[in-house]
Amino acid sequence: MPSSGYTAITFVADQLLTSTIMNQMAANDAAFNNGNGFNDGAIIARHMAALSVNPPALVDMDWFKSLFPGNYTSGVGDWKLIAGSVSGNPFYDKLEDGLASVINDYVDFKTVLQAGTYKLVYSGDKDVNRAIITFYVDGVSVGTYDGYATPRVNTTLTTISSSIVIPTSKLVTIRIKVTSKNASSSGYVTAMQRIDLGRLS
Repeated sequence: MPSSGYTAITFVADQLLTSTIMNQMAANDAAFNNGNGFNDGAIIARHMAALSVNPPALVDMDWFKSLFPGNYTSGVGDWKLIAGSVSGNPFYDKLEDGLASVINDYVDFKTVLQAGTYKLVYSGDKDVNRAIITFYVDGVSVGTYDGYATPRVNTTLTTISSSIVIPTSKLVTIRIKVTSKNASSSGYVTAMQRIDLGRLS
């Protein structure tokens, strides 16, 4: 199960952090580039507010949701929260399934989604011991992510699916599950930083 303790993190809305958030949101905008006119200013404001509490809060809008490491609800495996200052990315903490991780470890997030079609974008690091993870929405597989890389990459932004259909507004479960690994990877570690869900229609 994920650890229940959480080390207090202080986020300072200084010029550097604001610049980092702006850059991250610009990357988000590129990842969600579909002509829907997503309001980056609103997203930035919500991210700033979310990062000001401990643990970071869900960014919650009808058309855009961000799930942070501290938003997990349950899981099985070696999951633990690691401060961004330790993980090498000062902007985000990470939720890591560590060196004791094995196939079938998972962690769940719950959020209310309005009816529509969604894009899911995953932010995580890559390294030589990372797993291949599968994403599930209410038990249905929607895509995979290979976390292996050499040299290490502190942050990636990867579109997992652009065709997740939510038929009616409801509480959904987003699951990240360790399902395999790259042949070159030395382990099954996963390091999640954020999951973004944007409604396309």
